[in-house]
Amino acid sequence: MLQLIKDTFFISADPMANKTLPIKGLDGKNLYLDIDFKPYAYATKIGVITHAPNFIDDQFAYDNKLAPGDTVMFHQFVCQEDNKVTIGDKTYFKGNYYHLFAKIADEEIIPLEDFIFVKPIKESDSDKFSGKFQIKFDEGNKKGHGVIFSLSKQAEKAGLKKGDTVYYTKNADYQMNVLGIDLYRMRLRNILLVIRGESLVCMNERILVKAIENTDQWSTGKEKTQFGEVQDFFNLPTGLHGRDIVNYKKGISQPIEYSGGNYLLINKDSI
Repeated sequence: MLQLIKDTFFISADPMANKTLPIKGLDGKNLYLDIDFKPYAYATKIGVITHAPNFIDDQFAYDNKLAPGDTVMFHQFVCQEDNKVTIGDKTYFKGNYYHLFAKIADEEIIPLEDFIFVKPIKESDSDKFSGKFQIKFDEGNKKGHGVIFSLSKQAEKAGLKKGDTVYYTKNADYQMNVLGIDLYRMRLRNILLVIRGESLVCMNERILVKAIENTDQWSTGKEKTQFGEVQDFFNLPTGLHGRDIVNYKKGISQPIEYSGGNYLLINKDSI
């Protein structure tokens, strides 16, 4: 009997699953993608666990147990030639635990560790205009924020809930189509803000500042600064209070537009 020792799962998956398109050619047969051209872009990301390790390293929470027979979602690296293992007449793919994102049961996504799945928010018609001029014609998603579709136990403990509208870090939107739904997979650390009532609430160790427009800017050497009003901060012994007026360096802070105001998340050292 095959036994795996630590942190590695064997997974049964079809590496060609994304090769066939739901489009028929002139001969009536389905068209195919040349997935060898972009092996990661079209990689299979869902499979079934066939063998589970005896234990998972205690650096992981492992609060959603996995067992043979579980359907799991995993990183694009897993279903590749380098991870292929053939035993007898059967072929498996090695999947390290940290490459597994979630399991699927009863058409429900159950994230592992601190993973979160966010559903993008579609742009409205007004987002396509700048004043009277239409600047976009295609349908797209709003950048930088979405709605939590499913979340792990660790994300729940941090105070997040299914249905929360959240803002996340740039490039955190690792896109996956699961159960026919387009979702972004990210980690708890990628969540910057959550909307609570009509307010923005910090979810990491930054300070949320609302820019005060039409104020004089100070200049310190090559750095430009501006004034803003402190809105919220998380777990920082800053000596600051809500509604304090501060002068801060804009730096490369990610701008956030919300309810007609311009906000930035900054470090304490930027004030």
